[in-house]
Amino acid sequence: KVLFNPFGSFSITNYSLTLSSQWELDVWGKVRDQHSATLAGFEASGYDMEALRLSLISQISKAWFNAKELLYQKELAVSSAESFDSNLKILEDRYQRGLVQAFDLRLSRSQASVVRAQVSQRESALDQSIRLLETLVGDYPGRTIELNKELPAVKTPIPASLPASLLENRPDLRAAERRLAALGANFSAEKKNRLPDISLTGSLGQASNELGNLLDSDSGVWTLAGNITAPIFMEGCLGAQRRQAEAQFNEQVANYETAVLNAFREVETALANQTYLVQLVDDLNLAAKQSSKALEQAWVLYARGLLDISAVLDAERRSFDTRSQSITAINRVLQNRIDLYIALGGGFKLDEE
Repeated sequence: KVLFNPFGSFSITNYSLTLSSQWELDVWGKVRDQHSATLAGFEASGYDMEALRLSLISQISKAWFNAKELLYQKELAVSSAESFDSNLKILEDRYQRGLVQAFDLRLSRSQASVVRAQVSQRESALDQSIRLLETLVGDYPGRTIELNKELPAVKTPIPASLPASLLENRPDLRAAERRLAALGANFSAEKKNRLPDISLTGSLGQASNELGNLLDSDSGVWTLAGNITAPIFMEGCLGAQRRQAEAQFNEQVANYETAVLNAFREVETALANQTYLVQLVDDLNLAAKQSSKALEQAWVLYARGLLDISAVLDAERRSFDTRSQSITAINRVLQNRIDLYIALGGGFKLDEE
């Protein structure tokens, strides 16, 4: 400032610093509820990430076994086509010698063409399956993955009387529970919005004529004031917010109950399928062996003139179909074990006590 007086003028430079803060006293626990809701929402996001990871593992594993099955199916079709071509050459030779009719030869040629077409179809399906697998693992889909034909056997037995507590490992159920907790805490906070807010406002002011003395503790001045804010004129708005929070909470309760029931359904379905599919594999393996022996006998009987070509070709189709179904059944057992693993949130390994 510059002051004027009869004796002349002089100047004074004044420096000041003011800091202020406000605290809300959590008398009713509303701030704690809001903190709990935020924390529960954060935890739910983490479980969502874990559920996504398990889902990706499931997709990759299933794609891997599907590709291996298709490799088996293609090799089966190739083997069947080679067998048809070999028998066709024999028939053509016998036809040239007048030992078989043209009808037999034409039916055999038709069936051989059908089987060769199946080779092309299964090669195409295998190509698509491998490229899908490469995409899922993050590689360029250039069909560079090499597969062997071995489909692993499921050797680990399922323990009897699996406890329902294993479902607690499912990240989707944990996420649903955390969202329910978040909405419950949020609903509690909304109900407390009708209660008055109590806050403290504090300020620290410092002043000095010289900048170097600004932070001198002797020049500090503290002020502290209390404030009570009552939501008198917001009853309608607060009531609507409370009802909305309550509706959201009730909706999440229903969603959680549905998620739990769905989890039990997935586990029960996978456990039941395990029994059915294992029996299916045994039956189809037996059928494949018997149909192969029947095919061998059919060609012997045909060569003796005791069986017509239609019966022989029918035996060929039966042998091919049962072997193909047997391969598919083995893959279904593997796929079902993956479903059970995911349904239990990561397998059925029990904690050792």
